[in-house]
Amino acid sequence: MSGQRGRSGPPGNQNARRHGLYARALTAAQAARLRAARRVPDDLREEIALLRAKVAQLVEADPENMAALVDGLRAMTAMVLAQRRLVGARDDPKSLERAVREVLGELAPLFPEGLGAGPAD
Repeated sequence: MSGQRGRSGPPGNQNARRHGLYARALTAAQAARLRAARRVPDDLREEIALLRAKVAQLVEADPENMAALVDGLRAMTAMVLAQRRLVGARDDPKSLERAVREVLGELAPLFPEGLGAGPAD
């Protein structure tokens, strides 16, 4: 039927953004952060560095929380792999292992005595 409006409104309609769930649930500052977070970076080094700092902060605050540490390291490993792919590096399990061991080495002094110790190569 010609001339009949669709349920979604005209192309470019922003009603859902202005009046929808997110508009009611987020403050203006939170909405701005959400918009900024939607931009996909072409380099993940800053995000990896931030995650490293946050994992260290978590270990300092709650050294017994191994589940959160493992989750943080899993996310960091995924980000390092993604970064390597972004820059065109081929997947080399040994270099990834070295990178993860380096991060663990930085965090080891924060663990309770004996918890950060592991097999050395």
